Amino acid sequence: AEDLKEISFKSSIREQKLMDMKHLEVESDILRGISLRRTLRSFGAVWMKSAQDLSPDQRIERWQKSVKVDRFDLFLSHTWRTEGRWKFLSLLMQSSWQFFLVGWMLGILASLPFHLSDETPSLFNYDCESIDYESSCSFRIYGHYFGLIGWILALLVAPYWPGHRTCF
Repeated sequence: AEDLKEISFKSSIREQKLMDMKHLEVESDILRGISLRRTLRSFGAVWMKSAQDLSPDQRIERWQKSVKVDRFDLFLSHTWRTEGRWKFLSLLMQSSWQFFLVGWMLGILASLPFHLSDETPSLFNYDCESIDYESSCSFRIYGHYFGLIGWILALLVAPYWPGHRTCF
């Protein structure tokens, strides 16, 4: 008889939520989130394994990384069938592209003195010809290397930069 009362009570709560059009609202007492950038630390370790595949201690550790929130800035619906590295790269590129752009630009700017200096070696020389121009030009590749180094440094720094976007 007690089980029947409990089932009846739960179904009346569900019906009331449907009537009030609150059936799609998340209950605030169970709402937890984490900074998106924090999930990308340690090369996205959070995205590499489903919570089902973790030990109880690892689950507690993951739970402790999240905090009680009132709302999400970003809801990430995903499947665990996709390899974690692809989720990590996708989220990193989507959330940190500004860092990559700035890192690349700083790398290019750092390479300018090497390009402008006559003292630095060039990869090879070639003849430049245009309508009213003819000269020997040097091919220097410093911008490519410095830009790549700046981009990689930005990739490593971005997850640790403070961010306020909370995700689930």
